[in-house]
Amino acid sequence: MHKVFSFALGLFFLLASAGFAIANAQLRGAQAPQKPAQRTIALSDAQLEILRLREVTLAAKLYTDIAFSPQNMRKMRQDLPLSEDSFQAALKTLRLRFSACMESGFEARLDNALSAQILRKTIQSTQSASIPEPKKARSVMPAFKATDAYCAGRIQAWLASAIE
Repeated sequence: MHKVFSFALGLFFLLASAGFAIANAQLRGAQAPQKPAQRTIALSDAQLEILRLREVTLAAKLYTDIAFSPQNMRKMRQDLPLSEDSFQAALKTLRLRFSACMESGFEARLDNALSAQILRKTIQSTQSASIPEPKKARSVMPAFKATDAYCAGRIQAWLASAIE
């Protein structure tokens, strides 16, 4: 009986130590930094188009906010012989037209969601030091410059029609 008990006790300790060794190995594996699994999400053409339009709209809104900053509006106001009420009314119309012009220009010139996103992030990076300029920012500059030149060139005509 004593031999059976000793054998059973020895087997128990052997299994227990093997269990601890396995548990320890599992713990070491759990503590090792694991690489995050990268997920690739396939988007349909319709989803990509929605994303592109969203990015275009955000880029146009961001740039309109910059172009119509209080400092820029003070400069514009200096040269106009309008009352403050007339100027504010014209400004509302002008801002809407400028934003729509920028949005349609970006939409026409940026043919994919990535380009639109790069443009939005580039515009954001000019306003916040915490947002780095995208590496491919130069790739969207021709579209931005052409759109900005066209829309800025229309401001005088829009202002004249808003005043009348």
